Amino acid sequence: MRSHGLLARGPPQTIVASRWSAVNENERATILLDAALGPEPGQAAPAGARTDAPTQTAPSYHRFVHVRPVTARSLVLLAAALVSCGGRQETRALPPRGTLIAHALGGIGGVTYSNSREAFELWYGRGRRWFEADLALTADRQLVCFHSGVELLLRLESAVGSATLERFLSWRVAGTYTPLSLRGLLELLRDRPDAFVFLDPGMLTPAVVEGLHAAVDAVGPKVRRQLLVEFYAPEDLAALRESEVRRGRFGAVVLATYQWGPSEEELVRLVTAERIPVVVLGSASASRALVERLHGAGARVVLHTVNDPALARAWLAAGVDGLMTDFLSTAAAGN
Repeated sequence: MRSHGLLARGPPQTIVASRWSAVNENERATILLDAALGPEPGQAAPAGARTDAPTQTAPSYHRFVHVRPVTARSLVLLAAALVSCGGRQETRALPPRGTLIAHALGGIGGVTYSNSREAFELWYGRGRRWFEADLALTADRQLVCFHSGVELLLRLESAVGSATLERFLSWRVAGTYTPLSLRGLLELLRDRPDAFVFLDPGMLTPAVVEGLHAAVDAVGPKVRRQLLVEFYAPEDLAALRESEVRRGRFGAVVLATYQWGPSEEELVRLVTAERIPVVVLGSASASRALVERLHGAGARVVLHTVNDPALARAWLAAGVDGLMTDFLSTAAAGN
């Protein structure tokens, strides 16, 4: 287990608020874990730590009571450390360099944003294995695959948020295509374990987070590894990770920057501190230098939405890991 400067300089009770607040939450979880377990066998205790406990070869759990503050949130973060060791794991779902991702499950018949069953099946049949799906909540609080705000464009009867799940599923997108609930999409993934999907819920409210986990519970836990869940601002991340501790880990958590709009420095700092594995950038706001900085911070970079073949080839040559696209084929992108 790693040695932490905060504890190495003295016993846990000497951690002062100013130094504790400067440590990101993943690191706090690991510090708490180190404090809980005590020194490894043969390792000297920190200067000033209790030495009156009986000699033992097992970890000394009594030291946990010296850590301040020990709150319910700290215990959740400690659990997160036990589950994930506070960082990326190579088994998580990450797009390989040069991946094309079917935006809104892929364009079909000249229609974008369909998020439909037919679009998924079309692009899967063409060899696409990475997808993106938009999510929205119905009036009865069910997650469906739809991008709120394009109801008129796709000739739906009303706003998705005012329809029940049953009514939504009775519609035809653009008069032709079959809409999907999130559960329906996960059933398609369950039968195709080589497919992965970025989920863009637009906002991470408690109802949305619960809906994500409930859909996985209904379909089966194996599908969870195929899901890359997007979040939009630093404050979303803790809630999403805490839900993973309680309910199970997704394939990856992904930072999509289109709502937050951070500076490059803010973005790189967050990715570095929180060990975020994938970042989604708008193609208009990205630069080769930013892609290189995010790679240096350990993240993979995906751009949205790129439908121009020449632009796609240029970005792939610049080293981006993935491009979200409505219609580009692998051949058109030169990949």
